[in-house]
Formats: sequence, structure tokens, C-alpha cells
Amino acid sequence: MDAKPNTFAKALEEIASLLKRRQYEPAVQAIHVLSQAAMRQNIQLILQRYLAELSMESLELCGQLNTALDICEHSLAQYTDAPDELSAEAQKDLIALEMRKLCLLIKLDMRNQLSTQNKHLLSLCNAQQQTSLQPVINRINRYSSASSGRLTQEQQSLGLFHLSDQLVREGAKAFS
Repeated sequence: MDAKPNTFAKALEEIASLLKRRQYEPAVQAIHVLSQAAMRQNIQLILQRYLAELSMESLELCGQLNTALDICEHSLAQYTDAPDELSAEAQKDLIALEMRKLCLLIKLDMRNQLSTQNKHLLSLCNAQQQTSLQPVINRINRYSSASSGRLTQEQQSLGLFHLSDQLVREGAKAFS
């Protein structure tokens, strides 16, 4: 077995341990170091998206919302710059990123951008996706005047947070 994937898996195990202990800031730092190493080694885009997702969720949970929004917008730009039509999975990821951006805009009190973001998000969806996402978007928008903590609880209840030590451990197994 190659040493690099094994090292990567060990690093993800450490991140999982930090997340399990809800130590989000050290987890963000470890994810950042791992992301930099992945970029230097020209690791696949799917892995970079995985690490970006871990970073965004950790940053959001530790209150670094502007940084999470920056990463979210950077990830969205990668899809905008894609030369080909997106696969179904990439389209699904794009919609999830746009949903995260909506939540971050609410938490950052950027209400002037919410209407545009809602319309943009729905424009990316087919009719079936619009039907299933509209109630979720409505629930999230109801929290536009609530605290950030209440919106985070709502995101968790809707399944919009995927971060867990189990997810990280599964990622470690997949990449080792």
C-alpha cells in the first residue's frame, strides 16, 4: 500500500478525533494543512471538495462564518469555471453548496442578498428538486431573524450538516 494514502488516512483519523471532541478550531487547522498538501500533490477534485466541505462545516460550527462563506464561494467558482456540463452528482453538490451559502448569508445578516440567492438556488433545480427543496428553503428563510445557533439547529435537523467523525473515518477508509 502506498505511504501517501496511509498518511492521509491517519491525518483524517486525527481530524475525526478532534471533531468527536468538538474541537472545531484545531480540526480546521488540521484540515487546512491537509488541503494544502492535497493541492501540492495535485489530488483529485473530489478529494479537494471533501476537504472543503469539512472545512466549511467546521468553520461554520466554530463561528468563523466569513471564512466559511469565502470557501463556499471558492467552491462554487470551481463549478462555474467547469468547461463541461455537470454530472448529476456534481449538480447535486452545486445545489448543496448554494444551500450552504444561503444559510451563511442568513447567519451573516446579509438579508439584501437572500432573495437573489433563493431565486438562483431554485433556478439550478429541476422541477422535482424544486418541489422537494422549496419547503426546506422556506424553513431556512423563516430563521432569517433568529439567532445563528437556532439556524444551525434547524440545519442539523434538516440534515444539511454532514460533518461527523463517522463521515471523516469513512473518508479515511475510502482514501487509504
